[in-house]
Amino acid sequence: MKIRGELVNHATIQRWVYKFTPLLESEMKKRKG
Repeated sequence: MKIRGELVNHATIQRWVYKFTPLLESEMKKRKG
């Protein structure tokens, strides 16, 4: 995957996922009600 012309390695993606998963989960719970 390329972002802004930089090659993004697996570790970067994994860190992003770990960082944002709780936020996404809380948003989904809010929307479900």
